[in-house]
Amino acid sequence: MPPPPARLSAADPAARRRAAQALAGQPAAMARLLARLAVEPDRAVRAALIDALLAIGSDAALGGVAALLGAEDPGMRAAAFEAMARIDDARTVALLLPLLDDPDAERRLRGLAALAGRRDHRLAGRLERLLAEEQDANVCAAAADLLGEQGDRAALPALLRLKARFRAEPFLQYATDAAIARLRER
Repeated sequence: MPPPPARLSAADPAARRRAAQALAGQPAAMARLLARLAVEPDRAVRAALIDALLAIGSDAALGGVAALLGAEDPGMRAAAFEAMARIDDARTVALLLPLLDDPDAERRLRGLAALAGRRDHRLAGRLERLLAEEQDANVCAAAADLLGEQGDRAALPALLRLKARFRAEPFLQYATDAAIARLRER
């Protein structure tokens, strides 16, 4: 049987998945894992490749996964977002924040979802700026929700301005009211 790096190219997806699992946490395998991830069509194998890279934990491995956040393939992009959402450290926040400027609203929404639950000093100010500029009501609702989770009372003016700007959007009014209520409880 060939060694795990060679099995990354096997015809059988189960063999590729097992090879990725065998290479988890091995820095010497990072380039091969990244190369395979860029072309892997099978969802389960992609997940194993991403897990193997995350187990390596280096900036380069994390950057390789983050690069897939902009992939054209929606399955690849979704796998990368799911992976980034699982990693709770400052490096991922730095990699996710630029997504809030992406021209694609879906990527901005996924970026916000991946940032949920994180505590980072950069988030509140960046979310306030997003609320001031964003035109998509769904993105605004997600950002307001996250700001209600992350911010403090200093964020209230940004939420009140958002509420005034989107008066005709009942869903956004509700999301903003919920965020305001959470901030006022603090």
